[in-house]
Amino acid sequence: MSIHLSRDGSGWRRAKIWGCLNGWCTGQVLAMRRFMARALPVLVLGFLAAESAAQAESPITKAQATAFAQQVNLVASDIPGAEVGTPGPERTKPSKAAVRFARCAGAVDPSLLIAEIRSPPLGVGKGRNLIELQSGVEVLPTAALAKRNFDATRSARGRSCMRRLLGRANNIKPKHGRLVRVSVSFLPTLLAGGGKSFGARIAITLINGARRLTIYMDAFSILAGPAEVDLNVVGAFHPPSTVTERRLLSVLYSRALAHKL
Repeated sequence: MSIHLSRDGSGWRRAKIWGCLNGWCTGQVLAMRRFMARALPVLVLGFLAAESAAQAESPITKAQATAFAQQVNLVASDIPGAEVGTPGPERTKPSKAAVRFARCAGAVDPSLLIAEIRSPPLGVGKGRNLIELQSGVEVLPTAALAKRNFDATRSARGRSCMRRLLGRANNIKPKHGRLVRVSVSFLPTLLAGGGKSFGARIAITLINGARRLTIYMDAFSILAGPAEVDLNVVGAFHPPSTVTERRLLSVLYSRALAHKL
């Protein structure tokens, strides 16, 4: 599972969500988003070592992984009225956060990931109902390894690592105002039909005088053979809509089943 957010603060987010509270929160939120963009893609995804059984499966090629991601990821037509942003570049090597999480969770080298491909960020809504959505597809060499990763993420050890490493965000000093709290909670499954999914919510609260802002980042992951399909939803002031999240998870899962690797 991972949260993928564009890092330039451009487009509809800068003009709307990230320009909230008379402009005060823009710098703080962008700094937090840069931290989360580096940390969350690995803090909510464990890479557990493969055993010999996993090695026996046929390997997935980069071309296959890319084609699968293009067939599965969200597009603008999935969210009526959405404004489409620019996706960030595909990650070509593991981040420092990935290595830290791997060591914490007892995982293997995260460079085993074959591909990590994101949809463009999609913005929808007005005022306090503004949200940003983005999907991502992460492909590992085999289905057995992907299952081990997914199970590790949901384990007590994986959740403990998530909370501990994300808690370091509390040490960030915003340029204006004050970071009050960064918390992590785990969400019930929203995926029907027996599919395996996992969800986490990161809540970031900032204050400046009498003004208070909480940013909610929901991250979901679906196990789909050798891939994990992610949905990331960000909203300000109140948590994102469960109805929207459930519908989009269903869309992603249906596509993953229809285009199996």
